[in-house]
Amino acid sequence: MAESLESVEINVLGRAYRVSCQPDQYLLLRQAAQKLNDAISELRIRARGSSNEQLAIMVALNLSHELLLEKNRIQQYSESMEQRIRQLNDVIQEALKEQSKLSADDCN
Repeated sequence: MAESLESVEINVLGRAYRVSCQPDQYLLLRQAAQKLNDAISELRIRARGSSNEQLAIMVALNLSHELLLEKNRIQQYSESMEQRIRQLNDVIQEALKEQSKLSADDCN
């Protein structure tokens, strides 16, 4: 059964926002909001004179880029593991064939 959504309040750039999330995801949502606030504050120091909107867009682009890099890394890892599993499966199949041949030869 799907969990019900709860309306919770988070703060970004000093403004409160009400968003819906599953109860077990609330802490992660708060951490995400804190990471966003930290990234904006850090960028504000380097990009003086930028508006909140510009800062938010730049941080969103940076976070999106990080996410895509991580997804790509995970995909490559997954493909590598799938290939390794296939190779191991081939080795096991060959070993079983050899074992079967040896067993047949022992019976004769």
